[in-house]
Amino acid sequence: YRPFRIGDVVTVENEYGTVEDITLRHTVVRTWQYKRLIIPNERMDNMTLINHSIIDPRILCTIEMGVSYDTDIDLARRLILEEAKNCPHRDETAEEPWVRVISHGDFSIGLRLYVWTSNVDNSWLSRFWLLEQVKKRFDREGVEIPFPYRTLVYKKDLPQARREEVVEP
Repeated sequence: YRPFRIGDVVTVENEYGTVEDITLRHTVVRTWQYKRLIIPNERMDNMTLINHSIIDPRILCTIEMGVSYDTDIDLARRLILEEAKNCPHRDETAEEPWVRVISHGDFSIGLRLYVWTSNVDNSWLSRFWLLEQVKKRFDREGVEIPFPYRTLVYKKDLPQARREEVVEP
């Protein structure tokens, strides 16, 4: 049973990193922050881990964003896809990116971008790059990314409660 090898990219104990060493007693995982997780092999046998590189390192990157209810959804979708196609970190050999409407929220229409990347590192790079580029593009094109609006009503401004008289039989 060999769920990982030296050099594999894994997520273990909610940490993302690269397997650096496997000994008879423990496994060393270097996290993306260059911390070293030293995990006893006895514990590794009972853990669930994600191996991002064991068979196919490709990963489907998903990015969610909201647009105003006033926004033309087809316009927002077109702008997002144009930026996704320009992303230097996406896997150009895979399926083209696509966008779906995922919610009608309290303040916005939720959209989700799907874009294939060659590995988990490029997935993160794509995410960061696309969030910035889509925001800049929305700003140029006048697409609003909404924020919650609140209406405050002070108790002293409320009308008096109506009281109905109780008629006894």
